[in-house]
Amino acid sequence: MKRISEIENRIRDCQIRNLTINWSNSINIQIEFLKGNMSIHLILKDVIEFDVLENEFESYYISHLKCLIDDNNEINLSLDPYDEKIDKIEKRDNFKIKFKSYEIEANKK
Repeated sequence: MKRISEIENRIRDCQIRNLTINWSNSINIQIEFLKGNMSIHLILKDVIEFDVLENEFESYYISHLKCLIDDNNEINLSLDPYDEKIDKIEKRDNFKIKFKSYEIEANKK
């Protein structure tokens, strides 16, 4: 697995402001993060798995995360990993999403 530093660097030390799931032809998830005076929108496309143990998403602070792409070109994101330094998604990680592609953009508030 290889790290996707674009996602890791942009959303580390952010607060989740909103999470929206679109159930059209494929499942897409849009997460809005706040970081200082920036609003960051991460759109996860063609979601394969969504495994979350938390009930409350808003105001959730992301201090650690890991985002990895595997040999099948599937992207694995954990917004609450047990150990950020391990280069694989583990069962003990939380807030896990597996998807095929993404878009990310940042705008000043």
